[in-house]
Amino acid sequence: MGKAFTELGPGSAAELVVMVHVLIMVIVLQLSMMGCLSYGQTMAPMKDAIVAGDHGRAHTLLDQQQNLSQRGKNRLLYRLEKASIYHYEGQFKAAEREYKTAARLATELYTKSISQGVMSWMINDNTTDYVGEDYEIIGIHTMMAILYLEMGELNKAAVEARRINTRLRELGRDAQARGDDAGGIRYERDAFALYLSGLVFEATGKVDHAIIDFTKALESYEQGYPGGDTPPELVQSLYRLARQRARSSLLTKLAAEYTHELAGMDSPASGAGIVVIAKGYPTVGKRSQSFVFHAPHGLIRYAWPVIPARSPGMPPYVFQLKRASTQALFGDAGAHVDGADGRMLMLQDYDDLARIILEDRRTGLTAKALSRIVAKGALAYGLMNSDSSAMVLVGMLLSLSSLFTETADTRSWNLLPGGFGLKRYFLQPQQTYQLRYVSPQGKHSTYVFVQDEHLRFVILDYSRDGLVISEPFD
Repeated sequence: MGKAFTELGPGSAAELVVMVHVLIMVIVLQLSMMGCLSYGQTMAPMKDAIVAGDHGRAHTLLDQQQNLSQRGKNRLLYRLEKASIYHYEGQFKAAEREYKTAARLATELYTKSISQGVMSWMINDNTTDYVGEDYEIIGIHTMMAILYLEMGELNKAAVEARRINTRLRELGRDAQARGDDAGGIRYERDAFALYLSGLVFEATGKVDHAIIDFTKALESYEQGYPGGDTPPELVQSLYRLARQRARSSLLTKLAAEYTHELAGMDSPASGAGIVVIAKGYPTVGKRSQSFVFHAPHGLIRYAWPVIPARSPGMPPYVFQLKRASTQALFGDAGAHVDGADGRMLMLQDYDDLARIILEDRRTGLTAKALSRIVAKGALAYGLMNSDSSAMVLVGMLLSLSSLFTETADTRSWNLLPGGFGLKRYFLQPQQTYQLRYVSPQGKHSTYVFVQDEHLRFVILDYSRDGLVISEPFD
């Protein structure tokens, strides 16, 4: 075959160029029609297994994934997905181990990623180690804080609250150095993570830390952080602690701006109460979208990641909180706590947040990809128009290689809950309360407690039937 090419003259080489272009057009059309499975699509069976409560199958499917391993370029994702399955399963110690490994990996890979830019530019972003999105890095510590609440280890949860603050400050410095604006949303103010860390600080007696985090969370929600309107309980939590510390200027500001939310908060009988945290279904994940268009040097195929609109929202958690008399703890008697009937609404929407961050990076990602595509296309075009048949063949292979390797990076933490709901109730001290819960599977649970000055946490997880209660400690 090599001899046949060397015997071709300039005219034959020109004919070969035409044939090459026709072949490329055919392959481009086939690629566009066929597409490739995105990382999110390969994770779909695992999500189905998690939602069905089949954790063993989820482990098996994860370990069978060829693009996931403990040592490959997606090793951070492997640890994150594995930790999630253990967490859903209620294997808290195993989940803790995987989360800790993922946190260390994320730190190591962030430094290493700077040196991998050349491979990313030459081929595609999938050739580099996955280092995690900013919200995923903070998500590790958010999930660990919730894990420790489920384990009843509030002091460890407080350690994660401090790490949330540290990592957010680091992200803020990095964003400032790059001049990022994230479409008006500064991610270093993760409102939900700060709200959660403030609650953990309050539960562990670190009132001043709690005031700082509640204030940051409130400012972030006010600035339009994804996840809905400002939670009234956040305002009330901040107001209650500001009153404890006699922060007059803060009290005046809150009273002026949140009159409705603070109605009745002057009562000294309001106790620390109970916090209900609900996990959402797994994230939607990214998909690949391909485009084919003409450029000066021929056809170009470009693929970029997109995040489809959410389909499932918050699981159908149903709960009811009552103040009960001793004689009617398990009956229908008892006074309802205001607003304590219904379903959980989402306060942290990771899918929406990921979509905003991705769109904010769209221009940079596109510019990087197009510069790579154009450079390779110009080189291939020049080779295919050479008088040397051998160079024409090299150009053809380079052009085909560019078409096959130009794929979108659709990697993300797919088993991370797509969102969180959080609801706090301020309760009367020394009163007996009853929390009734109906899981998405229809199983009923009841939890009875006497309110004291401590803050309790209740975790709702659709992958498990019952309540997970974090009791107060001395």
